[in-house]
Amino acid sequence: MVISVVAAEYKIERVLIDQGEHVPIRGTIELETSSGEQSRVRTIPVLYTIVDAPALYNIIIGRPALNRIGAIVSTRYLCMKFSVGRKVGSIWVDSHVAQRYYEDSLRVGAYLPTATVNALELDLDPRYQYEHEGPYPAEELKERQLGSLPDQVTKIGSAMNHEEESLLVNFLRKNSDMFAWSAKDMPGVDPDFMCHRLSIEQGARPIAQKKRK
Repeated sequence: MVISVVAAEYKIERVLIDQGEHVPIRGTIELETSSGEQSRVRTIPVLYTIVDAPALYNIIIGRPALNRIGAIVSTRYLCMKFSVGRKVGSIWVDSHVAQRYYEDSLRVGAYLPTATVNALELDLDPRYQYEHEGPYPAEELKERQLGSLPDQVTKIGSAMNHEEESLLVNFLRKNSDMFAWSAKDMPGVDPDFMCHRLSIEQGARPIAQKKRK
């Protein structure tokens, strides 16, 4: 909602009614601010927050000032009403000002191309491309022998106490037959799942690519 107010005896257009946003503070200043027209004008001191940032509005009036004058804001009817003694003051949206500044905000400045240099650091060895993908362990790991063969080992966490570690290792050794230590430990796997198939036309002649310079 965009209106006009009088601050420090100056009429200021392009004032946004803000009902809940916040901005970083750069400083403050208190100014006598008048709202309304003719005999239904309400003047109160308003503590403004100074913001050093690009903005579409000259002043943003928020909840503290609105509550002090008992303002009721209707975005549907684009009107704000407040008490002036025993009367009611009204401020309507500056439709022409709002439309003008809205059109200004839609204008795009001229594009000025600038020379930039983009540097990309790559490791050309594909073996290390996915080396560090995935989460790291939350603690240090240590190996424990589960089967009779030297390579039948697994890793467990080092943060457990002796009793917890013994229970876990005994449980794993008891169920060591559930581990697939090699391909022969996985009987019954469908060969279609294990074998790779190339989707090429039967009878197609192989062609050797020319070496790239």
